[in-house]
Amino acid sequence: MASQSDENDQTKKKTKRSKSQFAKLQKELDELKASFQSQKDFETEKNKPVTPPSTNSDTDLKNQGVNDLGDDSDLSDLLQNNESADPDNINPEILDILNAQDKDESFGPEVNAAVVNRMSGILSQKTTKESVDKLKSKLTPGNCKFLNVPKVNPELWSQLPNRIKTSDAKMQYVQQFGSKSLTAFTKISDEIVKSANAIPKAISETILKLCLDGATASAMEFRESNQKRMQTIKPLLSPNYAAICSTTPGEYLFGDNLPEAIKNSKTVTNLLQRGTGMRYAPYPPTRFSSNQDYGQSLNFRGQFRRGVRRAMRGRPYNPRFPSNNNNYQQYQQK
Repeated sequence: MASQSDENDQTKKKTKRSKSQFAKLQKELDELKASFQSQKDFETEKNKPVTPPSTNSDTDLKNQGVNDLGDDSDLSDLLQNNESADPDNINPEILDILNAQDKDESFGPEVNAAVVNRMSGILSQKTTKESVDKLKSKLTPGNCKFLNVPKVNPELWSQLPNRIKTSDAKMQYVQQFGSKSLTAFTKISDEIVKSANAIPKAISETILKLCLDGATASAMEFRESNQKRMQTIKPLLSPNYAAICSTTPGEYLFGDNLPEAIKNSKTVTNLLQRGTGMRYAPYPPTRFSSNQDYGQSLNFRGQFRRGVRRAMRGRPYNPRFPSNNNNYQQYQQK
């Protein structure tokens, strides 16, 4: 009886949860219908009254095609009946909920339509030689050479294999677009500073902040490209000089003073090696000597084979030298 009452309690709890879930779904459905009335696709439904949100009563559930769940009915039968329903007869409003896309609240205010069309055209157009040449014609300011794509240091470039050179050249080609983007943001900022007295302060500050945000994003991509190029070349470097990959790029990828970077890298490597040699070793290193008495080791001859070990049972231990073993000779005479 106790087990039957527990099952009844669990069934009632499941029934209560089912009611609340269905009521919540019905409420969302009604709200969605109300929002769709303002759209052109639902003009025919504008004159229809909006049904109020459903309650948790059994009457409302019956109106939606669900039997009375107040008793101890088997919910599994209800689920099985739903699974066997004809998919072509599904309520279209339910399908609208399934097909509706979630709103992305991460977007900001909309911009002018002309700006939207221009940006859409820029993103959709293919990269051509003419467009690339046009970007290259936008020269970098003379005091901002660090905005250019850094080249591999000549000392390293001459020693790199052709496959690495080809890979790095491709990455440089893509990285130059980020370089020109940084150049454009730099020139915009410069124009704002020059025209600060002619532009209202609020407008100039807003434009300058937006410009710096764009420059920050482009700079992140620029730095990631430099790191990727360094990591491509790093496996070819000697481990003693791998620390040069942490050098800040300038006109060249591994810094403008490669000999100094190599010297610092070697100093750090030697320091780490000295520190490693001072580590505590719980066991002394094994030393081999030509005069070592291997006879003291129980396993100096290696492990016996199983067949040989069986053949040795009941015989003297060392029949390897029978001429020097009296016990073995006595064993043979028997």
